[in-house]
Amino acid sequence: VSAFRAPAPLRSLAVVVAAPDTAGTTWVLAACADDGATATLRYDRRSGMACAAAPSINCAGVATAKDGFVAFGATAVRTLTARKVAEPAKPAPPPVKPLEDGAAALEATLRNIVDGKSAEPLSSIFAAAPSDTIQKAATAVIAAPYASNDQARAAFDAAIEGLIEETDDEQKVNAERLLQTTQRRLDVFARVLDAAARCGSTLEDGAWGRAWARFRDGDAGAHAKEACERGHASVAAVLWRELRFDDGDARTRGAAARSRADARAVKCVEGLPVDAPVATYVSWVFGEVAPSLAGGALGRLAAWAATRARALEADGRLDDALLIAREAHDSIGDRCGAGAVAC
Repeated sequence: VSAFRAPAPLRSLAVVVAAPDTAGTTWVLAACADDGATATLRYDRRSGMACAAAPSINCAGVATAKDGFVAFGATAVRTLTARKVAEPAKPAPPPVKPLEDGAAALEATLRNIVDGKSAEPLSSIFAAAPSDTIQKAATAVIAAPYASNDQARAAFDAAIEGLIEETDDEQKVNAERLLQTTQRRLDVFARVLDAAARCGSTLEDGAWGRAWARFRDGDAGAHAKEACERGHASVAAVLWRELRFDDGDARTRGAAARSRADARAVKCVEGLPVDAPVATYVSWVFGEVAPSLAGGALGRLAAWAATRARALEADGRLDDALLIAREAHDSIGDRCGAGAVAC
């Protein structure tokens, strides 16, 4: 039997094989549809195939068997087995439209992410995007007004997943790098917020998106200087360790660029208020910043250390003054060309 047709999905189907009865029947096929219609197809040696039906009112009836085919309504069930009918295959989802025709889909997906829905569709959108629009798409994902770290990370992860297999398309490779760089900056932002919270500074409800946009597009050196002026040295330390105040590349582009980058680092340290707890910044300043400096910047840091130690001594904080002097001497010593730090 090549097919069995019914006006509604079949609820059950059975084939019974048995020893021939008095009529010579060797097997019986019985089916029941969801609308209550039933049908049987019987085979015996004398009469060949014979069918009987008890159709519902809407049933089209059972036609005469011909060439092993039984017509029963208009719905086709193409595959028969001894025990079940294969379920009709689900229609394949429509292919993702190219991004040039689907900018609205990208916008809608980003809007859904901001509203708290899944970011998964971004993966297929980026996988199908043509090269000449991929940079614009990546920029849109980066600039979307996310309300939380989880939303932004989910969007970046999905977009990168759609590009992960692209190794020959330069435009898509560049877009993936841009997304990964922004994702790394998002990770740094999370650590900055943690450090700020330890200093007693937290974001107001609903302010995450604005703060992220400012940090994402801003200058890490400027953020660090602002943090130091507030006495939040641990925030500046995170920005130094993770981003080198966005001056990391400058340190490899010659003496002039290196000098400017070093000067910015010292300027940041000079912004630390005198009343800031020394323990919150001494290890960062002399254990991380000082070893990376050279030339005039190192001399400026030594001068700052001497001035700060004297100020602390004048304020009656002798232990802090000695700590600054000792750490400065150990990390700078005669490297600045101005002799040991003294106070």
